Amino acid sequence: MHFRLPNSESASLIGDTLSPKEPWMNILEEPLLRRLDIQGKLPDDLQGKLNIRVGPSELIRKGVLIHTNAHLDFTDDAELDPTEVLENHWESLHRKARNMAEQIIRIGATL
Repeated sequence: MHFRLPNSESASLIGDTLSPKEPWMNILEEPLLRRLDIQGKLPDDLQGKLNIRVGPSELIRKGVLIHTNAHLDFTDDAELDPTEVLENHWESLHRKARNMAEQIIRIGATL
């Protein structure tokens, strides 16, 4: 999902909050966040991982890209039907992805 931000300071605030520049100042000159990947556990006792990628949008000037991916793991339970799991959880996973993106965008709105 690509989001337009009100200004470049909002994008910088998101990047600086998620990955502070201070630790990088002695390693790199003018460090900038290009991409951040974070992985966590899926909600609702689903097996698998929830991945979030945050970085500058290449489509929208003064924008941010927030990509989410729910990676479901069916190898531990052969009785689960992937189609049924998706049908039962698609809406909640989509809502979760949208909520996570909105939380990240709110970081930039605190200016």
